[in-house]
Amino acid sequence: MKTFVWFLMGGFCTYQAAVCFPTQKGFSYILSQSILEPLTFLEGAVFIFAAFFIFSFSILRAMQVILYWWREKRKSALFYGMIGVTLVLIIWGILFLMSPYISLIVYSLTLIYLALSKERLKREKSKAQ
Repeated sequence: MKTFVWFLMGGFCTYQAAVCFPTQKGFSYILSQSILEPLTFLEGAVFIFAAFFIFSFSILRAMQVILYWWREKRKSALFYGMIGVTLVLIIWGILFLMSPYISLIVYSLTLIYLALSKERLKREKSKAQ
């Protein structure tokens, strides 16, 4: 349940970042608005960073819990893993439809962080076996 709340918070932060950076006008409009209104730019940047941090933490935590359940030979690990992946895909799909550029920034940062955290998960998996 905590992971679900974290995913929703990450979704709300990405939504707020999309509100701060209107992507329908084009890149030059966003650039000029960020120069003329630096507080709005700062607000959007904070929301992007918060969404990246929340998504990275929650996905990594969910993967650790699933690995722990897998180690304990629980049958529910696969079921909860499928629910988590479905939830992430639904939230990310909705956010991508709302603002593709901001969503891609958050998703790419999250995926880079998870790729760099892969070694830590490998160590935990080797401890499990």
